[in-house]
Amino acid sequence: MSLHLDTSGLIQHDVALEMSPEEIKTPRFRQFQENFEKHMPSARKPKEYDHVGVLLLSFDPTSELGGMGNMDVSEEIESLRDVFLEYEFDVTSKVIPCDETANAYASSCLYAFELEHAKKEHHLSIIYYAGHGWRNRDHNPARAAYAMDLMPEAAQRDDTKLPEGTYIMWDRAEHILQEFKHDHLVIFDCCDGGFLSTRGSRHAFEYLVACEGRKRTHKPGPHSFTTALIWALKELKPVAPFTMLELRDQIKRYKDFPTKQRPLVFARPDHVAGPISMAPIDKSTNKGIGPSSKATSHVGPVERSFVDLRFFFTKDITAEDAKQVAEMVKSAVQGRSFKFNATHVSVLDQGRTANLMKIRDHWRRARDSLGFLSRSRKRMRTGQSETPSRKSSRLEAGDVLGRPVTPISDDPRSDVEAQVVLPPVRIETGAATTLDVRVPLVINHDSSLTQES
Repeated sequence: MSLHLDTSGLIQHDVALEMSPEEIKTPRFRQFQENFEKHMPSARKPKEYDHVGVLLLSFDPTSELGGMGNMDVSEEIESLRDVFLEYEFDVTSKVIPCDETANAYASSCLYAFELEHAKKEHHLSIIYYAGHGWRNRDHNPARAAYAMDLMPEAAQRDDTKLPEGTYIMWDRAEHILQEFKHDHLVIFDCCDGGFLSTRGSRHAFEYLVACEGRKRTHKPGPHSFTTALIWALKELKPVAPFTMLELRDQIKRYKDFPTKQRPLVFARPDHVAGPISMAPIDKSTNKGIGPSSKATSHVGPVERSFVDLRFFFTKDITAEDAKQVAEMVKSAVQGRSFKFNATHVSVLDQGRTANLMKIRDHWRRARDSLGFLSRSRKRMRTGQSETPSRKSSRLEAGDVLGRPVTPISDDPRSDVEAQVVLPPVRIETGAATTLDVRVPLVINHDSSLTQES
C-alpha cells in the first residue's frame, strides 16, 4: 500500500515563516502605515552616535566577466564619500574583483571593517553598495525564500550563469553583521532592493533601498538613487539629526528623481530600541550634533509589554484617513490623565472583515483536508478500507473541501486537531494565503491511495 500526495501547492514551513512585508502588504497599506507614523507621536528617541564608520562597496568597473564589462559607479561613490567625510564619518572604500574570489573578498572586507569598530561605544556602521542586485540569481531552492545576490553586470542577463563565488550572497553576508552588537544601517542602490523586506524580522538593523521588489533602478547619472542621496544628505545636514524615513522622503524630493520610483526604509522591529538617526560628528566633543538619546548602545531587543487592539469602522478606511486614526489614539502616548503611557503605537494591519473570513476558511479547509489524509494513512497501515465494500470508491472534491469547517470539531479526540498542526503564519493585510491539496482522490482495488491526474 502506498500514499501519493502532491504537496507542491502547500506552503512550506520555512517559506511560511518568511512571508512578510513586501510580498504580503499591499502598497495601499504601506502608504497608510507611513501616514500613520508621520502623525503619531512617539516617546522613542533617535539614537545618538559618538562614532560612525562607512564601508562603500562596488564591483571593479575595469574587469570583464563573461565577455561583458561592468557598470562604472566610481564617480558617484567618490562624491558620496566626500559627503560622508563632511559629516566627519570614517569612510572606507572597497572595490570587489569580478572573479571567483568576489564573495570571499566581500566577506573579508565586512569582517575587517566590523572588527575595526567592534569595541567602540555608541557606534553606527553604514554599509553602502552600488551596482547590480537581484534575488536568488543562482536559482538555488535552498536559498529561494531569502536569497539576495549582488553581482557584476554580466549576471543581469537571464541566460548568464556565473560561477559560484563570483557574486556576493548577501543573505550570508548579513550573518557577519549580526555577530557584532553595534547598530547597522544598510544602503543599497541596486535593483530589486525591496525584496530584502520579505524575510521577516530576522534583521535587527535598518535598510534604505533604492526601489521596491522586482523593480529596477537607474544607472549612474542625474536620475540615479545615489545622486539623489548625495543631494538629500547635503540638504539635511543643517537640520540634523534626521531619521532614515526623513532621509528617504528628502531623496524623493530631488528634482530629477523618477516619480514612479519608490525608495523604501525597513525599520527595525518595535521591540528594538529607537530608530537610527544620522548627524555630523562634532570632533571637538566626539559626539553627534543635535538632541538625541543614548538609552542603549546596541540593537538587542528591549523587554516590553504590549497590547494588540483592532478598531472596526463603518466606512472604508483609506491611506488619507491615517492622520485621523493617529489623532484618535495619540493620547495613548501623550495623555496626562493615564496611570502610565505607551512609548509608541504601531500599525500592524489594515483590511476588511470579508478578507479575514476568506483567509480563515482557507486554513480551516486545508487543515480539514489534511486530517482526512492522516486518517486514510492510518487505515491503510492497519489494513482497513475507507468503505465496507472493496469496490473502487471515488471521493469527490465536495467530500473533502465541502465538509463543515466552522468549527472544525468540538471533539478533543478529532484526528484533524490532534494530528495535523500547520505552521503559524502572521497574516498581514492583502495576503492571499492558500493551501492547495489536490483532489479528488481514488481508492483502488489494491487498497493503494493515489491522486487522480
